[in-house]
Amino acid sequence: KNSNMKRILLIICVLGVCIGANAQENHAFRKGYRGDVSMGGLIGINKDLRNDAVSLSTTHGYSYGDGFYIGAEAGVNILFAEGITIPVLAVGKYNFIDYKISPFVDCRIGTEALIHNKDSGIALVASPGFGIDYRRLIIRAAYICEAGRFTENYHQPSYSGNVTSLFKSHSFQIKMGISF
Repeated sequence: KNSNMKRILLIICVLGVCIGANAQENHAFRKGYRGDVSMGGLIGINKDLRNDAVSLSTTHGYSYGDGFYIGAEAGVNILFAEGITIPVLAVGKYNFIDYKISPFVDCRIGTEALIHNKDSGIALVASPGFGIDYRRLIIRAAYICEAGRFTENYHQPSYSGNVTSLFKSHSFQIKMGISF
């Protein structure tokens, strides 16, 4: 009886140590500098504006050690409609649990430069998202809302010059990345 009880206690202790060791593998609860590189895709959900793209970005910031993270992101989105966008965003993120699989919510807010053939523009961007951190792997899904001004080179027999138009864009994004 006593040997069975000792084995059970030993197994419980070993499991506790293993769970504690796995909890330390999550970078979200490590205090200090944290960065990541991510790649993903955007799917436009607009009727008249095509903004499907492949996305590559890097994020750098500070983790407070309690699940809170503040940083900045810069990247490039290569549009299938022959153009690119260059987002620069502030990032706020919160991880819910200190374990090797940790769900999170985040929000990214900033600006984006638009370059499409000979046209250009600027947009304000807001992107609430959610996902999981699995050790060093990051998987994120987000909604992206952009509102901006696009300047087009307009050439007609009666007028030649720049025409400025306002736009709103909505996208869904899925990204996967590695933290360091």
